[in-house]
Amino acid sequence: MGQNTAPSQRLWITVGVGPLIAVLLMTVPARGQQLPIPQLALWESNMVTYGQANCARLAYPTIPFDQKLNPSTGTVYYDAERAFYQIADYTGNTAQWNSCAQIAEGIYRDQYVIPNNGDVYAGPYDPDPVVADTSGQGDWNFTTGLRMDYQRTADATSQYAVVLLSQNAAFARDSTPLAWTVSADLSREVAFAILSYINAEAVGQPPRQRRIDMVNQAYGHMKQWFVDFSWPGPWQQSPQTTIRLAPFMVGLTAHTLIRDWEQTHDSRLIPALRLAADWMWANAWIPRDASMWEDSRYRTAGAPDANLLIAPIYAFLYRQTGDTKYRDQGDQIFSGGVTGAWLGDGKHFDHNYWWSFDYVNWRTAGPVAPSPPAPPALPIANDGFESGTFSGGTGWSEPWTKSGDVSIRTSVDGPIEGKSHVRLRRNTGYLQRTLNLSGAQNVHLTFWAKVRSFESSDKALVKVSPDGVTFTTVKVFTSADGNNTYRYYDLDLTSFAMTATFSIAFDAEMSSTGDYWFIDNIQITGVRPPK
Repeated sequence: MGQNTAPSQRLWITVGVGPLIAVLLMTVPARGQQLPIPQLALWESNMVTYGQANCARLAYPTIPFDQKLNPSTGTVYYDAERAFYQIADYTGNTAQWNSCAQIAEGIYRDQYVIPNNGDVYAGPYDPDPVVADTSGQGDWNFTTGLRMDYQRTADATSQYAVVLLSQNAAFARDSTPLAWTVSADLSREVAFAILSYINAEAVGQPPRQRRIDMVNQAYGHMKQWFVDFSWPGPWQQSPQTTIRLAPFMVGLTAHTLIRDWEQTHDSRLIPALRLAADWMWANAWIPRDASMWEDSRYRTAGAPDANLLIAPIYAFLYRQTGDTKYRDQGDQIFSGGVTGAWLGDGKHFDHNYWWSFDYVNWRTAGPVAPSPPAPPALPIANDGFESGTFSGGTGWSEPWTKSGDVSIRTSVDGPIEGKSHVRLRRNTGYLQRTLNLSGAQNVHLTFWAKVRSFESSDKALVKVSPDGVTFTTVKVFTSADGNNTYRYYDLDLTSFAMTATFSIAFDAEMSSTGDYWFIDNIQITGVRPPK
């Protein structure tokens, strides 16, 4: 369907009596419409028919609670509350579907998330338990439905549940070592954790560094699958880092990276998705089954149940690039899923309607209008301390102003790159430097940092000042960051006035010489006005 195509008309027909009134939708193509979405009408009618059946199962008092939470068939698995709210939005029948969303919420939020303080992947299989919960049988960090509920109803309990999940669900906790989720075997857990951080921000929580770290890991998972090919099978090119490639898992990662991109416009997204979509279509698509294989270990048959977790990748690429191959391939994946997926239990219904609404929306909207490319952000100033002095680097107005316990360390303590980095200690280490940012736009401060041996009272501050006098703290390091591992930080400074005397500062506020803060590869990037 082209960009200027007239939308189809949708007629809702209500039939039946009783508590489960069937609301059927008929799609009438608009005059002159080109390339309608195949099987859209069936997708819409299945949404209603099977959605009502799942709602009835949720409400049925004789179905045990554990069965409703079972990850193989459970009626709330894959965020039933989200699915129902999306149906409400799509159909406009808010009374019926909001009620179903509330029923799902009463099971997932009130009987599972809140009682377990957000630790929803607990029990004997939880590698990092917080509370002793024996009901967890899989990954259950579903925050989107709760976020949608809070935004609709202002229910503070839903807001609280989102925050709990973002802080206490397995692999979402700041205390969980990032090394545990490097492998793409944990891609689903990483994707759900990132989504919980995004939803927590949407309900009022501050951004977390861990979101940036795990987004980087998610791109690393895409690299394991489609660049390194570090999984067993005929395509393996690198030492194994993950046991399989599963296209539906790629869909879950893609979904989260798109949600992150909607806020950050991360330049890595489109190339990564194109690489994934092209490879999967060429190698995992089984035409006779109108679906992709479920898992690289079992490649002889298709898995249409998972199609609607994959198809939105293609609609998104069609929308962003205008390349009609993604429209045509996505239509085949979507159609195969609509006609071939089994929707007879809650899990399968929920994951088929988890983000297929995005497919319909992006596919219907067509390609975005092209816009002039934004000027690239370029380095304005940098210093990696490789000169061994406090006057090295380029782009600065003057050398570093230093005081207290601060020193350049060369060939010791593991710099992130090269031979040298800077170390601050105690409550006296201080660095400050000035540069001219007059007229600069889209300015960011990036650097690598690691902390070691911080106690609960220790902290280290990154500050900026347009006038070099009044400083604002833009980043605080605490004992939670103290794993002695370099991590990359990107601080957006666009809210500050860009002046000729703009200063950045690193201020140590630790208690002893045994508390270390290392910094390396400091860089200011931005867009300079044309001369």
